[in-house]
Amino acid sequence: MNGLLELLTTKLWMIMPEYVHGSRAIWEQNLNGRIALDLQQKKKPYAMQIQDGQAVGVINEYQVTENGKTTSRWWMDEMDAPFVNVMPVDGPITREGGACSYGSMDLRDWMMEAANNEFCQAHIFVINSPGGSAWAINDFKQAIDYAHEHGQKVYAFVDGLCASAAMYLASVCDEVYYMHPKDMFGSIGVMAAFYTEKNGTTNQYTNETYHELYDPESYDKNKWYRDIAENSKNDKKLMDDLKKTGVEFRADIQKSFPAATEKHIHGALFEAQEVTGILCDGQMTLGEVVARAFEVANGSATPIERVAPVKPEDDVPEDDPAPAASAKATTTEASASGEKNNPLNKENMKQYEKIATACGVEELIVNEEGAHFVPSMLDALNQTLEQQASDKAAADEQVQTLQTQLSEAENAKTEAVNAKEQELNDSHEKAMGELKTAHEQEINNMKQQHEEQLNAEKEAKGKVEQELAEVKESLATAEQQLKDREAQIETLKGKPGDQQEGSPANNGTGAESHEATCGMPDYDHNKTPLENARIRKEYMESLQK
Repeated sequence: MNGLLELLTTKLWMIMPEYVHGSRAIWEQNLNGRIALDLQQKKKPYAMQIQDGQAVGVINEYQVTENGKTTSRWWMDEMDAPFVNVMPVDGPITREGGACSYGSMDLRDWMMEAANNEFCQAHIFVINSPGGSAWAINDFKQAIDYAHEHGQKVYAFVDGLCASAAMYLASVCDEVYYMHPKDMFGSIGVMAAFYTEKNGTTNQYTNETYHELYDPESYDKNKWYRDIAENSKNDKKLMDDLKKTGVEFRADIQKSFPAATEKHIHGALFEAQEVTGILCDGQMTLGEVVARAFEVANGSATPIERVAPVKPEDDVPEDDPAPAASAKATTTEASASGEKNNPLNKENMKQYEKIATACGVEELIVNEEGAHFVPSMLDALNQTLEQQASDKAAADEQVQTLQTQLSEAENAKTEAVNAKEQELNDSHEKAMGELKTAHEQEINNMKQQHEEQLNAEKEAKGKVEQELAEVKESLATAEQQLKDREAQIETLKGKPGDQQEGSPANNGTGAESHEATCGMPDYDHNKTPLENARIRKEYMESLQK
């Protein structure tokens, strides 16, 4: 679990993102489902020796000496025959190792233990890795420096993939070889891969609530992490760390591989056959690398010394990249063909005036053996090269500073644009809210007015209907009274003979004569029903008088 814990807690990585994304589901299942990881046993480190002129590897945990004695790998102090220390770097590189390859701390301790043995001739890293922790390179550098102090060379043998942190490891080795032309090199750069969980969030698997509290005076503790958890745009501190580590990474690569150009150091991957002589030194089998390690150790082979390619501006012809190396041969030819055809005569040496100037002389010294340098010229040349290197380093630093300033300016611009966009969004939301509120208020007002108007109309209609009912009732009463009057009139119009015998109702005084009045006013459509009803009511009342 130590390796898995390191994968989940390490911030800076030199690794291919395909590994990070491909492993994410496994990490989440392991943490959230408490699922145990079932892993195969790792490849064990081993030692290799020379027997009958051939490199022989003692795999698993044993080493075999020239007399056939087997010794457990874990008892290095018992080794009593020359050997080469071989260490596998498989899979993602972490310090703890754990579920991945051996950790960089394991390899560091093992390498230093082997270096302490007087029979150790050299060390070989067998690499097939997508990269890993940016911190692991410190362990490798410490172990390699320790081996160099004991006069031991360190080799890298790539059998598959050498990317990112693995490429960094290869760059600090003395020589780098590959097994197959299609093996991959590169992916030089730094990335950050980690999880954040905001305070108060709930885990979707366990339904547990995450809490993260800090003492008030610990306001800088995990600040970069908390800032990013709150808003992914708060990544300036992390980006500064990435830039710093990336600058160191590229500088070490260019120092180890001077032929590397800009296209090689910014994250691209290359097939081994494309970068031979640039990011690696050639193709060999592991046995051949072991044999070479023995040969270099005993002095029968010369170590590789990488040099930067000659640039056109150095005025060195492309068909003669190393004139000093061929000087003796061309001078010998001049003895036969004459001084005129000698490429190193004083006339022809004018083309190397820049070299002479760098040496502090007007022209180079030429004799029949070729061009020669005296110590003072070499000192002057060395000083010139150091000054140029210093100037280049200063220029590179200035370029890096300008790039950093440009990046900061871009970040500031992005932040300003985001802030302005947020401000406009807030203003838009506020205006839309106010408009919505005003619209709802207007609708409510119109609705209330409509209801009031409707109620008033209903009330007026009820009043009219009531008045109409009263008019109808008055009209019915008047019609009944009219019928009663008409009946009385008919009675009064009757003949005396038709009357019943007896005393008249008025005791002989005679009947009063009433003139029948008729003429109900017509309904005037120019007047309101109420006025028409009033007129007819007044008429009926006049009849009763």
